[in-house]
Amino acid sequence: MFYKVSEKEMLKARNDIFLKSIVPILQEKGFEKSPFKPVCFGCCNSYVYIYEMCRLNNGLLEFVETDICRKDKYIKIHINSFKLSPEIQSASSLEGIDGLKSVILSSSAKKMRLDVDFIDCPPIFSKDFWFRTLKIGHYFTRKGYARQIERLKNLAQVKILNIDCFFKKWYARHSPDVIKLNLTL
Repeated sequence: MFYKVSEKEMLKARNDIFLKSIVPILQEKGFEKSPFKPVCFGCCNSYVYIYEMCRLNNGLLEFVETDICRKDKYIKIHINSFKLSPEIQSASSLEGIDGLKSVILSSSAKKMRLDVDFIDCPPIFSKDFWFRTLKIGHYFTRKGYARQIERLKNLAQVKILNIDCFFKKWYARHSPDVIKLNLTL
């Protein structure tokens, strides 16, 4: 009676939105694929896509991690930042470093999700929480589904275009953890 889309199709639609609409904007903002081993950039298994991108900004390593899971309707975009000691000139000089990724992942307490963690009031009172999350909304027809996909794409693009504002808010709430590097340059 109502139009139904499989989890697999929804996963593909959200992944396409990320790859075709979000990644180019992130690259324009200076983000590149994470240089660490092992790299998560794409399908980890048939149920989840994980993308890790980073940039070097004024001596700080800024991370954008995206999770797209088959069992939900969200594109979950998290940001985090670290101060590197000693400072490096480019993120590519971290290429192939093995243990650094585990240090960064263990420091995820300061990781913030773009669509819900930056709400300044209780979520129940927030229009952003109810109407502007990066989620495929309710639909009953094929046209309604297409409209929800387009809404998700547009909303994700707006949030990513404003990624620098989200990092400013992140810095207002947190101070970056310092990661000591043992590089032989």
